[in-house]
Amino acid sequence: MIELELVAGLAPGFRSPDWNQAAPLGDPGMAIDDAEYRDAVPAHFHLRQGGTAVLCVACTIAAAGVSFHRWPLTLAVADGVADDVAHAAVERALDHLAAMGRPLWILGGCPMLEEPSPTLVDSLCAARGGIAVPRVHAVADLALDADHLRRDLRKSFRSLVNWSGRNLTLRHGNRQTWDDRVWTDFIAFYSRIAGHTKPADVWNAIAASIRDGFGGEVTVGEWNGAMVAGMVVLDGRSVACYTLGAYERSLFDKPLAHGPLFLAMLNARARGLRWFDLGHIPAEGAASPKEVNIGYFKRGFTSRFVTTREWRLGQR
Repeated sequence: MIELELVAGLAPGFRSPDWNQAAPLGDPGMAIDDAEYRDAVPAHFHLRQGGTAVLCVACTIAAAGVSFHRWPLTLAVADGVADDVAHAAVERALDHLAAMGRPLWILGGCPMLEEPSPTLVDSLCAARGGIAVPRVHAVADLALDADHLRRDLRKSFRSLVNWSGRNLTLRHGNRQTWDDRVWTDFIAFYSRIAGHTKPADVWNAIAASIRDGFGGEVTVGEWNGAMVAGMVVLDGRSVACYTLGAYERSLFDKPLAHGPLFLAMLNARARGLRWFDLGHIPAEGAASPKEVNIGYFKRGFTSRFVTTREWRLGQR
């Protein structure tokens, strides 16, 4: 029998190929109402074998269910863990989550990662009677060179990318060039544009993922001396994910996002990532007009689409 110790909180320095794949700490599910998750409290945990963390779960409990501030949970297995230990750890994690007595929302496999299908998480969620929910994502192939990636843009986007390059001053922070000023400027700008901030454990998890995990990038952009754009990209082992974005609402007639986002794709390619996940593309009629418009914007950066899997367990 495999002995595993369950420990509250996240494991410091934890590294996993699952941590930021397909739908990481960002791209919240658009069909779920934020208000139902505003009472969320942290319930993070990890599992150890012989003092070494083998699985980590960032999660919060709210009246509506267990998620990560309404994002699907990732059952992140550490690098190099044996198959039998991984199986036991995922089973134990699912048992612990089920004992919370709330509906669960869990990220499954994604075909773009060239994983076996189904994955371990898929198999164990299915065995527990979970409901698989497909989600379409726009995912650019970073194996293409910069010229091919530019040609894959929506035709009207190409000149808009050029406008951003001529007019915006960008500052970046990544694992090699981390700058606390860029990070705090992004949080302040994002919070002003959104009209609210995120819980501290969300900001801390994102920053730690960039600095200490697989990496990523935070970007802020200025125009005429004022901050007008900001975004976060989080890296997994092979996927860079467009996680958060905020743009000055009074300047929506300007292409503030196009250049920074295309540059983020090129920067991810330079970091050695294979895919760039622009996020969920909701179907018309299945989301609000605003969310459908955001999906239309994301579709302008690639002609490639994949289907990810999410699992709902304990639904009534």
